[in-house]
Amino acid sequence: MNLPSISQRKHYRLVPGEPEEPTSTLVLTSRQSRFFVDVRVLKEHHSKTDALQWAFAGTSESWYDNSNGKRFARWSHWIDSKTKEPEVDQGEMITLENGDVLERGVNVDSVSGEETVYEELWSDLEILAAGVEDARVCAVFQVDDEENNARGLFVRVGGWCQSVLKTGKELTVERWEWVAHRSEPIHGSWERVVHVGSEDLLRPTEIPFDDPPKFNVVEQRGFTWRLVEYDSWIL
Repeated sequence: MNLPSISQRKHYRLVPGEPEEPTSTLVLTSRQSRFFVDVRVLKEHHSKTDALQWAFAGTSESWYDNSNGKRFARWSHWIDSKTKEPEVDQGEMITLENGDVLERGVNVDSVSGEETVYEELWSDLEILAAGVEDARVCAVFQVDDEENNARGLFVRVGGWCQSVLKTGKELTVERWEWVAHRSEPIHGSWERVVHVGSEDLLRPTEIPFDDPPKFNVVEQRGFTWRLVEYDSWIL
């Protein structure tokens, strides 16, 4: 079964430099339409206004090149904290013996036009049940409001939620984590671990994830979040 994913970055490297990881970077990706939210915050700041290094959201795709057997992936940025016109975000995906994935691609400097090879090392986290008995949940909500120049995407996979909302020049980014009780892991509470910006976004604490028909549309703080994808499965 093809499942959603929770990808955590282990390091970033500009070749020929040394690998480093100054951020807490997490990417949540849905199964059906491959919606994703990628949030990168500086470890030293985390919840302050200057914490955000980069956040973007949209859809992704991957494919094999039959001529050389290599696998590639592309991320289309529907929302981007840095720009309204993002460059092509594409890289080769190399699966290592331990299951981690090394992404290799090329960065282009926006001023000089100089190309630099980069590498990112990714590891998938286990998708856990959180708040719904025995079930793993993936849910995607979207704000698409041209009249008010607003775009938003919220993705939940298991015990993680991330969301990005851009309204004109204003940007808000959040990450929520399910903190389980030690004795009963499926019981616990949602905690907001990253918040950058002025808005309060869609909160997992206010959504009945075990009953999808109840939350096809969520009106919250002046924005309409529409459910565009939902999965629930038991391992």
